[in-house]
Amino acid sequence: MTELNETVDLMLSDNFRDRLKAEYWQNVIRYNALSMYIDKLKNSKNPYESSVPIKTLERQLTYMSLLNGVLEERLSADDISADEEFSEEITLADVLDVYEGTREYGGIVETIQNWYYGYVSKTAWCATTICWALAQLGLREYTLKGKTDNVYQLNTLLKASASKGNCKLITNPSEYKRGDLVILCFDSVFNLTASKHVTVFNRPLIGNKFEGIGGNQSDSIRYSNYDMSNIIAVYRPDYEMGTLETVETLPLYTGA
Repeated sequence: MTELNETVDLMLSDNFRDRLKAEYWQNVIRYNALSMYIDKLKNSKNPYESSVPIKTLERQLTYMSLLNGVLEERLSADDISADEEFSEEITLADVLDVYEGTREYGGIVETIQNWYYGYVSKTAWCATTICWALAQLGLREYTLKGKTDNVYQLNTLLKASASKGNCKLITNPSEYKRGDLVILCFDSVFNLTASKHVTVFNRPLIGNKFEGIGGNQSDSIRYSNYDMSNIIAVYRPDYEMGTLETVETLPLYTGA
């Protein structure tokens, strides 16, 4: 990219990956423009061409260079290529990110509970949150048309979908990416009564850890860290099967 107007779609995207790329490219474009301007001033025969001292502009250029380095580290940490094409794909992580920080049982959490049960059921709600988020993206086929509130049963449905080619089972941890569904178990045996959880993969962390966003994480919708050793399975929904509308315009699903 060479022009600021080329970054507009990225800057206005609902996907944080696109917004981060926009910030990076905007700084690169401004850095290059300022660098050329400084060179022009140094070669100019008119010492009054700029009201700002060249040393001040060079100091600004230094700070912009430092920012470039930080943004490159951010891109690398989130496994984002600055040159990758603009993505219109909205994932489960993007849906939940809109409501990050909502605590039980108010706001969208109350909406999810009423959508699922018809009332606010003060029980574990990680699976119901995922069911609701899938419904918002038009991906209800993974949850028996929208409803299963047990992580074990949800895993069974996702496994069946994967066997039919409707979603992908990801077995290599190096291939996990933002938007993947992660099934976790904290007991030695994974069954209906085990201590378990479902979250949405956001990014890998140091030391066999990863960050996921989901419901009922410290009694809220939030990003939390988990150990990869507790992973039972990771599934990648076929997001192209659903809607690609922005999250803000998605209608609430109220059907059965």
